[in-house]
Amino acid sequence: MKRVSLILLISFVLLLTLGALASAHENAEGAKELTIEVMKVHPPFTHFGIAFPVALLVLEIAYLILRRKPDGIEFTFIVLALLGVLLATLSGYYVYTHIDEESLSKEGLELLESHELLGFILTGVYLVVLGLRIAYSLIKDESKKNIIRWIYLAIILLSVFAGFFQGYLGGELAYGGLV
Repeated sequence: MKRVSLILLISFVLLLTLGALASAHENAEGAKELTIEVMKVHPPFTHFGIAFPVALLVLEIAYLILRRKPDGIEFTFIVLALLGVLLATLSGYYVYTHIDEESLSKEGLELLESHELLGFILTGVYLVVLGLRIAYSLIKDESKKNIIRWIYLAIILLSVFAGFFQGYLGGELAYGGLV
């Protein structure tokens, strides 16, 4: 019950943050000022989208080494990874919709579109991981459970590397002078 409460609390805080940004947009005198503020918020949000999946991967590897079966703690980390990636993607999408594409070079625009697409893909990937984890908990056959566990562990591993690449692309956009 404590884990469920923790998940709900963290979800509430993340959604409240997004809600505050959305309501600030409706109440602000000028959308341009808000856009600058949201652009400042997106980089810190992306840290959740990287840190939670990495923590999940470390936890999964530790569970394999210790021969522990997935439990509520592991499920909580899957949900946190999904929420972290979702938060980074939503804040990034908001920034993307408010960027003046005319001011970007062709290379900058291509990089921006790749960065955005990868964010949406990673969000979908963590939805799949959550679905596989739920399937894992519902299946009784141990051999099928092991197959599902190895599948979502491989997906998590690949998605962590994709998240690092996503961060690299974002860094190139922000600090490489392309945006």
